[in-house]
Amino acid sequence: MTTRHPKIYNLLLWCSDSGVLLDPRLRIETDSDGRNMRVCSDAVSIPAQTIVVQIPRDSVLSAKSCSFSEFVTLIPHGIGAQFTLALALYGEILRGRLSRWSAYIQSLPQDLVDLPIFWNVETSDTNGIDGAEGLRWLCGTEVERRVGRLSDSQGGILEDMQDYFQTVVIPLIMDHSDFFPHSSPSLQGFYRAYGLVSSRAFLVDAYHGLAMVPIADAFNHVVENHVHLESEYAVCPRCGSLDECTHDRDEASIETGFNFDMATRTSHQIENGIVSEAETSYDMVSTCLIPPRTEIFNTYGETLSNAELLVQYGFILDDTDNDRLTWGVEEFRDFLKLGDATWRQVLVKWQGHLQTESSQHRFVWKESQMVYFNQTRGEDLCLNPDGRISHQLWLLVTLCAIAHVQEPLWEDQSELPDRISDIAELHLSLERVTRHMQDNDDLDNSPGWNPASPEKTSPLAPQYLGIICAVGKTLVEWCRLKKASSGKTQSPDLDLGDILDGLHSGMRRTRMAITILINERSLLDSCQHSWGDFIETIDPSAG
Repeated sequence: MTTRHPKIYNLLLWCSDSGVLLDPRLRIETDSDGRNMRVCSDAVSIPAQTIVVQIPRDSVLSAKSCSFSEFVTLIPHGIGAQFTLALALYGEILRGRLSRWSAYIQSLPQDLVDLPIFWNVETSDTNGIDGAEGLRWLCGTEVERRVGRLSDSQGGILEDMQDYFQTVVIPLIMDHSDFFPHSSPSLQGFYRAYGLVSSRAFLVDAYHGLAMVPIADAFNHVVENHVHLESEYAVCPRCGSLDECTHDRDEASIETGFNFDMATRTSHQIENGIVSEAETSYDMVSTCLIPPRTEIFNTYGETLSNAELLVQYGFILDDTDNDRLTWGVEEFRDFLKLGDATWRQVLVKWQGHLQTESSQHRFVWKESQMVYFNQTRGEDLCLNPDGRISHQLWLLVTLCAIAHVQEPLWEDQSELPDRISDIAELHLSLERVTRHMQDNDDLDNSPGWNPASPEKTSPLAPQYLGIICAVGKTLVEWCRLKKASSGKTQSPDLDLGDILDGLHSGMRRTRMAITILINERSLLDSCQHSWGDFIETIDPSAG
């Protein structure tokens, strides 16, 4: 394995001293200025299921392993976990050569990771202009929504970070100056640490939680990846032990009398009473044959959209099939303009129906080209990459349409689930018919088909048809509104493709923002046209 850049040379020396093992068929490379690293295969291919990197558990940097961990208040989940790890990393950065991770830290990017939350704090004139312009194009997009969800506070994630720096980071460093000699903490430095955590950290196990994992974080991202990180997550969260420990016994006796940690281990471990050497490490394992002289990629998540990639990692992919749009329930409340009492009733019925869903609901929408059964946790109201809405979004809008009808669909709570199923079945029937008509180019002449005929499905079919049309009109108007309210002011009338083509290559942030906006409007167009054509076909008067 050969290398030229000093920071890679120092990193590999550190790996050798720290017990990090690299397959000799790997090469770590960097560009000419040393800013960006990548991992490549050498002149020999690497078979699938090969451990290409083995990282000892005690070599990762986490809030529990940093040199001043006894002074760190742990926050195990959410944005607090990222702040805590950023503190651990930043403290080790300030310690310089005193840190046992100094050679690893010097290999990390020196610049601020290009996350949208930092586009307004960049100091250089060019990046400042580019960032401000990029943020204007991101208004009303999925990126803006996801940045907003990083924090529950009114001031947003950046204000939270500034508050954490002032109230936690500075006091800790000032109170323990023996750990940080000659150190002068800066907010810009903490921003850099947070950016590195957001873009490079792994959730490794129940003990370390979120951690910086040397070498594993040098693999770049694509969806069709060559390697992934494997670890034994179910370790003792208090001491990190893979073996049975006193904490296992204490917690088992206190809670259920059942040792969950031991139960999750393999039969080989239990029968032989040993933990293999591989299980004391985190392993990068090849998922396929890696050809010679190829950059080796990890995946940060197989379903990550460009919005998620930009918010968490600071880049987007030119070609992705994962883009989707997500919305909050309150956004629909503002749009639908329902009274408070009616809205509360809608939410109660919506949540109740979702909680009692069975596996049959998945098959209800299996053949639909307009609605899909969504299982992504925390993202109920979605538009997927195919322009189909989630079944939760369909249900919410349908309930709102039913609320306007009142008797008998709304008030009879016991029969509401059956009514919902009937409406879904009628919708699917109408989809099948309209697809058949479109496939046969017979939109104007379809003898024998009258979707409003009372013998369809139920005596309430004509009323159901009205509800389905109301749902379609609501979704069409929602898509129009979302397109009109995204991007820069008056941008819906502009040709974004021409604007993108005319941008200077140095305007990277603006280019990413416009690319995301183009893709989002394309999804909204697809949904709008799908529902618009549908309701115009089943109810010509709607056109």
